Amino acid sequence: MVKGMEHLHRMNELMKEFKKEMEALQKVDMEHRERYHVVEDMLVDLDHVPEILSLNGSESAKTISLYRKTLLERNDLQDYFSFINTHGKELEFLRGTVESVVPRFEKFFNNYESDMYRFRTEEGYDFFNQFKEVDKRTAKKYVMPSGKVVGTDNVVEGNPVETEATKPNEAESTNITHVEKVQPVSKTRCKVSTAGNQWYIREDSEDILNTVNIVEVVEYILDNSDKEFVMNPAEKKRLLHFIKMVKKKPKGKSLFFIDGVKRLEAEWTA
Repeated sequence: MVKGMEHLHRMNELMKEFKKEMEALQKVDMEHRERYHVVEDMLVDLDHVPEILSLNGSESAKTISLYRKTLLERNDLQDYFSFINTHGKELEFLRGTVESVVPRFEKFFNNYESDMYRFRTEEGYDFFNQFKEVDKRTAKKYVMPSGKVVGTDNVVEGNPVETEATKPNEAESTNITHVEKVQPVSKTRCKVSTAGNQWYIREDSEDILNTVNIVEVVEYILDNSDKEFVMNPAEKKRLLHFIKMVKKKPKGKSLFFIDGVKRLEAEWTA
C-alpha cells in the first residue's frame, strides 16, 4: 500500500474518533450546564449557613473548605463555557464536515478494499500461481483469465447464475477442465530464540535473522506467514508485550504493521 493511502486510512479513523468525541462532548455539555445551576445554588446555601447557625472553629473550617471547593468547581465550569462560547461555531462546523465526509470515505474504502484484480493472460496467472499457497496469502481476491474468482476463500464461480444460453450442454461439459483442490503444503519450521537482548531466527539450524531489534523480528514473522515459528513461552511473552506497546502507541507504524501485530496477538493468545 502506498504511503498516501496509509495516511488516508489514518485520517478516516481519526474522523470517526472525532465524531465519537463530539457526540460524547454534546452529552457532557448538558451535564455541565445542569451541574452549574447546582453549584450556584450551593454557593447561595453556604452564604446563608452562618446566618442560621452559630459555628464553632472546626465547623467554620469545614464550611470554608467546602465553599472554596465549590468556588473552584464553578471557575472550572466557567472556563469550559468560555471556550465553548468562543469556539462553539468552529466545533460545530468541524462536526458537520466530519459527518458529511465519513460516509463518503467509508464508501470509498469499502470499494477500494473489495476491488479485485483480473489476470489478463494465462501466462501471468501461471507465473503468479507458482508461489506457495497463494490462495491463502493474497491481500485481496483475484480473477483467473477463465473468469473464476480466487482469493483467501475457496475458488468460486465469477458468475454463479447460469441461464439456458450460458449453461454448457452435455457434449461440451466433457471438455471442461476441473480445478483440483491443492493439498496444503507443510510449513517450514523456524525456531525463535533469545540470548540477552539478541534475537535469533533459525531455519534448519541455520541463522536467517540475528538482531537486537525486536521490530525486525516481528516484521520477519509478518512477512513470512507461510512459515511456522516455534518459540518458548518466555519469548512469546516478550513479543506479546512488545505488540501491546505498539497498539498503545501506533504513531509511525504502517497500517500493515499494526494490522499484522493485532493478528499475531489474536493467534498467540487464542
